[in-house]
Amino acid sequence: MTLFFSSSSFPDWKPNPQFSIEGADYIDTLRFVAGFSYALSYSKAYTAESAGDDGFFCLEPNQVTSKLIMDLANKRLSGDVTSEEFSIVVIEELAKTFPCR
Repeated sequence: MTLFFSSSSFPDWKPNPQFSIEGADYIDTLRFVAGFSYALSYSKAYTAESAGDDGFFCLEPNQVTSKLIMDLANKRLSGDVTSEEFSIVVIEELAKTFPCR
């Protein structure tokens, strides 16, 4: 079976962070967000599998994307922020937006 996708099948998304991480440029900010989303999805999968616990937010690990993390961060962050501020905001937004209970 062969699948064909037109370019209109997937909407274009251009990351537009309203913040930078500790003075980083655009590319390094995107790298940070990508790494953060990867680490979060990995830890979510590992924690759920090993502990049988949903954790502080309820999403499947493959749903924790850079786009989602960027959108959540953009809700409350602007300008230059620390990695700690970024982490706190994203985790609070995940827990609020995707609660387990």
